[in-house]
Formats: sequence, structure tokens, C-alpha cells
Amino acid sequence: MSNKKDFIKKDRFKSLEIAASRVSENISEVKDEIMETVVSRFAPKEEKLSEELQDSSVVEIDISKLSSAPEQWNFYQPLPDDKMLELVESIKDKGLMHPLVVWEQKDSYMILSGHNRKKAVEMLYEETKDSKYKAVKCNLIKMNEINEDEAREIIIDTNWIQRQLSTVEKAKSISEKYIRLGRKKHLGDGVKTRDIIAESYGISGRMVQNYLSLNQLIEEMESLLRENHITIKSAVAISRLSKDKQKWLYENFTSKQLSSPDIKNIEAKMTKTQIEKLLSVEDEYVNVNIKVPANKKAELLEKVNQWLKELN
Repeated sequence: MSNKKDFIKKDRFKSLEIAASRVSENISEVKDEIMETVVSRFAPKEEKLSEELQDSSVVEIDISKLSSAPEQWNFYQPLPDDKMLELVESIKDKGLMHPLVVWEQKDSYMILSGHNRKKAVEMLYEETKDSKYKAVKCNLIKMNEINEDEAREIIIDTNWIQRQLSTVEKAKSISEKYIRLGRKKHLGDGVKTRDIIAESYGISGRMVQNYLSLNQLIEEMESLLRENHITIKSAVAISRLSKDKQKWLYENFTSKQLSSPDIKNIEAKMTKTQIEKLLSVEDEYVNVNIKVPANKKAELLEKVNQWLKELN
């Protein structure tokens, strides 16, 4: 194995690995450890997802029987090629250390956690034709043990803990979590769904609100955010505007202007003329005097001009 950073975080799932080694000794103890490690830390205290999976069992299932969750449920990007190769290498070297989480369907088993692990095992089977890669260990949830909302929550929570998500993926995760929790009755009067999510995910209530706001961005603005051409603060401010004004902003202003500190002063009620005035302030220029060796003058000017081009 190379010295590359392993895709799977060993310490984070230490109890999971210990549990897997004792499957044959005590299956109920295994289930408790799996659910405590994988899910319950990230579920609201009053409605632990671990309760939904208490009766699940670790079983081996043929990979041909595993189906992916719908794209609207599992909107997360697959691992990039280099990380997928690391995962394949890890499974080849150490085996599949952490079972998939699957939900029993009529003719198949829907993956709720482990899409990348399933793909990695498939790649190994296609390469080696070794029968040990034809089936994988799965934490099985029976068909009637959970409903659709609970299944979607499991997908969201396990991706939040296991993966390094993009800003857009975090925003969609928070939005989906908000919708699912909003359908449940909270314990105690005055408990806000926003605050439940904040406590569960270890972020502030304000950050939860910001992520929710990002879901109001038009596709073009979302793309700028995904590619880091605009900041989260800029994106949150832009999300306050109507889709028509967002489209106009995208077509008439540069990403530099859209990341300007002035963007935070945008208000939903502003006219296009007011927004244009806010964002069209000319840069202030000053002369800078600096002494350099005579034979380095041309090189310095070239680098400075290149830097100025990058700023624009």
C-alpha cells in the first residue's frame, strides 16, 4: 500500500471495524456498534436514526442485487478517479472494512450508504473475476422498517459524516434535511428545525440558514459557486434576489464584481439600476515606487503585469 491518505478514515470508524470482526459471535452487539458509529451521532437527539435501524442485520448480498438510490435522493458526486483508485486499492489490500447500508425492495436492495464502495468492489470483480468480490457485507434494513423520508435522511447523514462535501452539496443536504425534519413533530414547544440541524451537524444556526438560502440560486450562479468563482458570502447575498435579477447579474457582471465586498449590501427590493451602481465602482489606483536591480526591471514588470491580468 502506498503512503497516500486512505479514503476511509480508520479512527472515525474504529468501533465499526471492531464490530465487523465479531459478526459471528454476537450479531446484536455488532448492530448496536454499527448504528452508534455510522448514524446516531448525526441524527437529532429526540429522533435517533439508530432507532430506525435497530433491527437491521449484517448479511452478504450479491452485488448484482444492489441498486442505486434515485438521483434526486443521492445527489452527491461520485469519487474522483484518484480517490476511487485509492478505495479500490484499500479494499483489495484489506477487504471491505465497513458494510454498506441497504434497504430491502421488492426485487432488489437499494443502497443508502456505500455507492462508491459497491462500485469499487464491482471494479475488482471485473478485473479479477474472483468470487470473493461477487458479494458484499451489508447492513440490511427490512422493507417495512423505515419509510422514504427516513431512507433519504440516512443517505444525507452518512454522506455528511463520511465525505468532504462541496458547498453546493452541503446546501442541498441541509435543504433535504430541513424538509424531512419539518414533517416530524419536534419534542418540546418552540424547537426550530434549523436549530435541530445545527446541533446534529455541529454548525451554527446561522450557517444552516445560509446553506438553505443557497438553494435559491439559479443554476448559473450555483455553477459559479461550485467552481469557486464566487464566495459563499456573495452567493448568499445573491440568493436574496429574484431569479430574473440573478440571471441579469450573471450576464452583465464578472465573477470579480460578484465577489466584491459590496455585494453584501444587495437587497431584494433593489432595482437593477441601484445594483449596477453598487457593483460598478471603479478600482482606485495608486503609484508604487520601489527600487530593484536594473537588470531585474524587465522581469519585475512582466510579473506585475501578469498579476494585474489575473486580478481582472
